[in-house]
Formats: sequence, C-alpha cells, structure tokens
Amino acid sequence: MQRHIDGLGRISIPKELRNELHIDLYDNLEVTIQGGKIVLSKIDSSCIFCGSSDELMKYDEYAICQKCREQIAQFEQAIRG
Repeated sequence: MQRHIDGLGRISIPKELRNELHIDLYDNLEVTIQGGKIVLSKIDSSCIFCGSSDELMKYDEYAICQKCREQIAQFEQAIRG
C-alpha cells in the first residue's frame, strides 16, 4: 500500500488500517524514527471500556484504567469459582 505526501507534508492513513488499529478521528499519534523508518503509534489517553484517563495501563494495544482492571479481575475470579 502506498500513499503520497501532499503539499503540506501530510499523508492519509487508509481506513482499513485505521479500523484494524482502532484509530479514530482526532486520536493522537506518536511519530518516531526506528531503524531509519517513520513509525506511527496510537497514544491511548483513555480506557477502552469506560473512557477514564486515570491510572492507565496498556494491554496489547489498548489502555485500561485501574478500576476496570479490578473489575476484570473480579469477573475472572467469579468465573473460576
């Protein structure tokens, strides 16, 4: 997949990639250089479950707040019996 850089230095990220990586309109992306390549990474600033920005921890590519992590742990304990 190729994209061109426009006159203002912008590129568009294909919708298929945005959907796969859960990148929504107005999400913040971090731009870094790794091994001579430009790398874009989504910056998670809110919990994927409740939207909170308190005490976030990253799980895979998702951010989860402390409260939701505790609720998930309680749910897992209930399932195990």
